[in-house]
Amino acid sequence: MVSSSRANSTQRSRHGPLRGHATPAGPAVEVTLTPAPATVDLGGPIVETWAYGGEVPGPLVRLRAGETLRATLENHLPQRTTIHWHGVRVPFGMDGVPGAPYPSVGPGESFVYEFAVPDPGTYFFHPHVGLQVDRGLCAVLVVEDLDRRVGVAGVGLERHSDFGHGDQ
Repeated sequence: MVSSSRANSTQRSRHGPLRGHATPAGPAVEVTLTPAPATVDLGGPIVETWAYGGEVPGPLVRLRAGETLRATLENHLPQRTTIHWHGVRVPFGMDGVPGAPYPSVGPGESFVYEFAVPDPGTYFFHPHVGLQVDRGLCAVLVVEDLDRRVGVAGVGLERHSDFGHGDQ
């Protein structure tokens, strides 16, 4: 499941001020990402897998350069997970690599990723734990330029998997 809203806030991550980049200051875009077991139709094969909000790939997250992303990860998986913001310049503690510096998020736990998003572009987010991305945990993050709106036509992820071939 994913939910999204914009808010003005000076709150910090539950782990204190972020280091390595400017402290989040612009309007905040709040999303909740809930990885969980799901039944997904892959255009023919119906598979039991893991997904954000029951979708593979997960839902699109969109904000503007300079805004703050406040993403709450609510782990409904049977194992630990993270979110790595692929290609996005983030503070060290928000990179989603287990143990760098925070551990992965356990089943039933949550974690708040909070950082300013400096650069426009189309990015990808996914876990850095085991084979979770191979099971379908991935989604697109679009960061719009402040001076122009970036369209979403053609933004997406191709499915490359062995689902439907007995290797679940």
